[in-house]
Amino acid sequence: MKNPFAKKNKRARTWAQRTGIFFCTAAAVLLLLAVSASHGAAYMFNRIAANQDVVKGSLTVNTIAADLQGRITFTDLVWDDASGNRILYVPSGSLRVNPWDFILHRRIKTTTLREVTLNDSTVTAYFDKDMQADLIGQDEAERLSKGQKRSLDEKVRNLNVSGKKFNVRLCLNNCRFEAYHQNNHYIMSSVDAAIALKSNEYMNIDFSSGPFAGTSVGDGITVSGTIDLKPELPEMDLAVNILKVDPSSLGFGQSIHDPLTLKTYAAGPVTRPTAQGKLSMEKLSLPALDFTDVTGDVTYSNGLFTFTNVRADVYNGKLTAHGDYDINTRAYHIYGTGTDLDSRIALKRIEFSCLVALDINMECDGDPKNVLTYGSFRSGKGSYFPLRFNFIRGNFSNRRNVLEFYDVAIDTKFGLFTTDALRIERGQVILGDINVVFPGSTNAFNIFSPNPSDNRWSETKENMAQIKKNMASLNEASGHMRESAPAMKESIAAIKENARRIKESAGRTKGAIIRP
Repeated sequence: MKNPFAKKNKRARTWAQRTGIFFCTAAAVLLLLAVSASHGAAYMFNRIAANQDVVKGSLTVNTIAADLQGRITFTDLVWDDASGNRILYVPSGSLRVNPWDFILHRRIKTTTLREVTLNDSTVTAYFDKDMQADLIGQDEAERLSKGQKRSLDEKVRNLNVSGKKFNVRLCLNNCRFEAYHQNNHYIMSSVDAAIALKSNEYMNIDFSSGPFAGTSVGDGITVSGTIDLKPELPEMDLAVNILKVDPSSLGFGQSIHDPLTLKTYAAGPVTRPTAQGKLSMEKLSLPALDFTDVTGDVTYSNGLFTFTNVRADVYNGKLTAHGDYDINTRAYHIYGTGTDLDSRIALKRIEFSCLVALDINMECDGDPKNVLTYGSFRSGKGSYFPLRFNFIRGNFSNRRNVLEFYDVAIDTKFGLFTTDALRIERGQVILGDINVVFPGSTNAFNIFSPNPSDNRWSETKENMAQIKKNMASLNEASGHMRESAPAMKESIAAIKENARRIKESAGRTKGAIIRP
């Protein structure tokens, strides 16, 4: 085989030289372009900042660098509005642009920007009734958080996207996101998001947050799916999960903090979507009731959540429930039915044994202080040792930590005991009149009255005292009887033995002649 680099092979030698020169030149050009890109990054950024009309105000950075792929990295980006108010601060991030718009077309468009990445920053957004977004500064956010409205000057948008075309991807890494919509305010930490937007076509969303606060409090929010931008009114197709939200922050009472998780699928126009999904709670503690493994179906439409097929375990029994919740007024209604509740578990007293059926209702007008819980209960046969009963029934209500029982009846073989009032307030038990109707009688006899001025009360006290005294004497006598039982047994045995001997002696002497 001939050596292509031999002196005699001039053509091959020339080809090799030209190839080497080409690659060396290309490498030098690439190096020059890389150096130029790095040194020209500030120029590129200034061109973008000067020619864009999407954000109003000024954009500045501390350091900046670029590469050949059009990626521009920066530190300490600051966006101030025309009045010098801070809208956004980004410790570090990057932009990716289409370099050919600079090289070939020498012009900048909104589609020149292909990607924006923000790291460790705080983004604050305001959404109007039509869900149009605007980015706002912290000063305005503080005023909105106090319930103030946007001023006329503030309604001039800081973010102008009307009529603009975009083909961009927004990435948030470990950011803080604040959102304001009508009277709702949400603060989300540890936000990671990837949002791809192509104007008049689609918006793809992959959003997740850590703990959130504000109007409601919880462990996290996730949103994933697509918004179709082709219709005149964009339509959403999103999976929205709200993780371990505190019910009290939604208005479900002031002391209900057991986490609630909602996993929903939302669809329809962005201004009036509908949603359906599932709710779940590991436990739910209400006054005198502790539920576990709570699950159910949830739907949403026009600001109203509707709960159906709600099921839970309660004191070895079962609960089924349904209800609704208005997200705007925070008013709600919940209706439940419980079966086979075990009184021993509910009262933590093994001597009180019966199964209870329960109807429970919860209502609130939007003010957590006005939560009203009420219902009725009825038991089957049971016992409160040593007393046995046929049933216990009654009604109850609970408002502002005052638990009341009324129309209570206990049916026993000794009679029907009834009371119209039994109240537990701040841990203190307050009794009303207790009456009894004895078997075969139609008249009620009062055995307890809380009114000391009532004549029956004096008689009742004396009767109860005498009963207690008699019971004490009986217990004492029973104790003595138990102590003397062995001696009594021995005495009875001796009496039986003497009787046997007398009987035997009488048998031997029967028929004998007695001589003088």
